[in-house]
Amino acid sequence: MTANNPPDDYLSISTPENVAFGYDVAGIGSRFLAAVVDTLIILVLQVVVNLTLLALVLSLFRDRLLSVNLFAGWASFAAIGGVFVLLPFYLENVLGHSPAETGLLLASAPLALGLAAPAAGSISDRIGPWPVILVGLSVLLGSYLLMMTLDVRTTALGYLLVMAPVGLGMGIFQSPNNSAIMGAVPQRRLGVTSGLLTITRITGQLSGISVLGAVWAARVAAHAGVRGEPSGAPAVAQVAGLRETMVVSALLVGISLALAAWARLADGKGASHP
Repeated sequence: MTANNPPDDYLSISTPENVAFGYDVAGIGSRFLAAVVDTLIILVLQVVVNLTLLALVLSLFRDRLLSVNLFAGWASFAAIGGVFVLLPFYLENVLGHSPAETGLLLASAPLALGLAAPAAGSISDRIGPWPVILVGLSVLLGSYLLMMTLDVRTTALGYLLVMAPVGLGMGIFQSPNNSAIMGAVPQRRLGVTSGLLTITRITGQLSGISVLGAVWAARVAAHAGVRGEPSGAPAVAQVAGLRETMVVSALLVGISLALAAWARLADGKGASHP
């Protein structure tokens, strides 16, 4: 500090090389005014950027096929996200498998997905994405309906036969659906569309975990006749709750399939009758 300047109005800095320098500090009123101006500038910029992004995103949703593809992607991740949260309770509490066995059994669906996805992508490149999308959603719908056959006596092989179509349908559906989404927008909007894909995947999984988990817990409590920890309910009540939760998953996928078929037919009619 220097003797000629009050401590609050002057900032002195010494460097490691013993070089000292300083500058006058603005008064409290000027600093407050500068903070207000900075805050207003930041708020205006945030509003402008957010409104611009919102307008851009909303313009993308004018495309009927793109909107259906995004919803179908969201619904598929919501359904499978909830399923994979609930299945460990079924495998361990109902069927009595160890954690290691449960992990191996749960791997059946991702394995089927990994095998189906490259083949589905290759086929969609040759014949177009929509036939493959509709087949994938149909397989997914059938697989969730098939999961309603799970009970307290299901064997490991029976479980694998039920769950493999879930991964198969997801693999058949996801690759051509992503391709259809990215192919429906101009090149300058590929970045925004890629972000929308990520949003649908994450929000779908989070929604599925929370909503389907809540549905399962409520239905288990209803079948058990008492409130409490669902995983501690009788096995029969847990299975009944799981089956009814699969109805919700099948409903999500069924709506996606109906919308996809409708949008494809409507788009085909529009193309043939401009």
